[in-house]
Amino acid sequence: MRSLALDQEGRILLAGDFRFYQGISHRRIARIYGGVPRSPHNEGSLVTYNSATDPHTLSWFGRSGHYYFVQHSEDLENWDWTGIVEQGEDQTIEYDFATNADRFFLRLIYTFDAQAPVMQADFNGTRVSTWDEIQLGTDPFEWVDSTGNG
Repeated sequence: MRSLALDQEGRILLAGDFRFYQGISHRRIARIYGGVPRSPHNEGSLVTYNSATDPHTLSWFGRSGHYYFVQHSEDLENWDWTGIVEQGEDQTIEYDFATNADRFFLRLIYTFDAQAPVMQADFNGTRVSTWDEIQLGTDPFEWVDSTGNG
């Protein structure tokens, strides 16, 4: 094990050079506390590894009316946005990802408040808030010239 951290919900994350934890396939990252996020009673995040296909999968239960953003870090100090934003619909949300980093951490930022700082941010420089981009059906992380005026 190379790193140990707590996520926002108080669960312990392990990172290092290992392939299994408690008999379950995990490649370099595992969460000690928590189960598969399949219901509102267990809406925490979970990272799993599929040794047959090689990707890791981040999954969580997306509560209806909540918006979820994913960040990543290699040092738990500097966090970057992944470009993932999802609206919860009372079901599990999953994303596959691959990494060769020695240390790699993920966290969910979530809100149900359209006035929250993450929803008022302009990630792509279009002068349109994340909330407005979501309402328009555009990607708040990608700059697109929808008017053709540059």
